[in-house]
Amino acid sequence: MTHPKRRESYAGHAHKTGDSSRRKMVEMPKDLHSIKSHARHHFGLDPASTRIHHRGADEFTEHHHTGKLQHGDVIVVHGKKHKVPFDGETTHRSAFVEHAMEPRTPPPKSARPMSPPFQGMSTYTSHYPGHQPPRRERSEPPRPAPSSPFTGTSTYSSTFVPKKVEPRAKFSPPARTQSLPFQGESTTASHYKAHKLEPRQAPKAPGPPPSQPFQGSSTYTQDFTERKAEPRPHSAPAARPKSLPFEGSSTYSSHYPGHKPPKREMPRSPQRIAGAPFQGISEMKRQFMPHETPAKQYVFIEPAESEWTGSRTSSLSGM
Repeated sequence: MTHPKRRESYAGHAHKTGDSSRRKMVEMPKDLHSIKSHARHHFGLDPASTRIHHRGADEFTEHHHTGKLQHGDVIVVHGKKHKVPFDGETTHRSAFVEHAMEPRTPPPKSARPMSPPFQGMSTYTSHYPGHQPPRRERSEPPRPAPSSPFTGTSTYSSTFVPKKVEPRAKFSPPARTQSLPFQGESTTASHYKAHKLEPRQAPKAPGPPPSQPFQGSSTYTQDFTERKAEPRPHSAPAARPKSLPFEGSSTYSSHYPGHKPPKREMPRSPQRIAGAPFQGISEMKRQFMPHETPAKQYVFIEPAESEWTGSRTSSLSGM
């Protein structure tokens, strides 16, 4: 909701500064009870101890003081926190009644006899007597014999005597003779002689035999001889008797005679002069009279700074 336009938040002689971060916008209050109710609802202040300062300066103490409020004014409130003491009785207290308990005395400590030390011999001591383990002498590791150079001959040296290998001569390919053209006659040329082929002529398609007129007599001509048909005389259509008009009365006409509906006259509307203004009053205008709705007015309410942040100096200029 956007805040309406207003004058400066605090008056020039203001002495109470509010916490603008907790500012609330409310409708224009009619009396002090409305302001204290908003202070209790938004900030948890006790209505009995709530004090009201108009724009941080003048304190409102009477109901008619709210007539000084204008649209967008700031109201600073301060007082004690609202605490309601609990006067009822809980289910715990009614169901679980406290009973007086007698103090519990601790039992007296009985004198415990001193136990003498055990001077006999147990079965474990008699069966497993302690033995002194023999002392083990430390043995020194054997020292390696000094190594001397090998002067003999091994089996590998005596068996595999190195031999001198003569170097292999470098291979050079023999010189290639120049190939001469083939001038003889091969077996294929001597066995398979080339023959000249004569050109092949395409065979001519046989033509149809020459058609001659049919001079014989077919079976159809012999069995079905042509006869001359005499022309059929043209017959004139038979004369149709003329239909006479029906002069009797049908059952439908006798049962359902026709009735002429009465002629309905259309009501004539009163003639209205073209372009003449309406000088009467309609039912809507007579029943529903326009009323001016006053615009809602709002004020701002905020707790004093000392109620939330302690005593702190701040600028009293417009916020």
